[in-house]
Amino acid sequence: RISLRIKGKAPLNLRVDAIPEVYTVMSSNPAIATVEQTSNGWVVTGKRAGTVLVVVRVAEEFGGGTHVVTVSVA
Repeated sequence: RISLRIKGKAPLNLRVDAIPEVYTVMSSNPAIATVEQTSNGWVVTGKRAGTVLVVVRVAEEFGGGTHVVTVSVA
């Protein structure tokens, strides 16, 4: 687990190399923070104060696994 405290927008340093289908990234509560894919990775945008989990899943054909980032929005 990783914790991240943001105010406004913050980059989530998860790079998309050659194959963007490797990762699925989602917020546990989009009312507090959303996650959008960009050409350089993902951007987490805080909507209102609170804490959410950003779940990063790696596709099974690329090794599988799930990583969780706790995001606190100020």
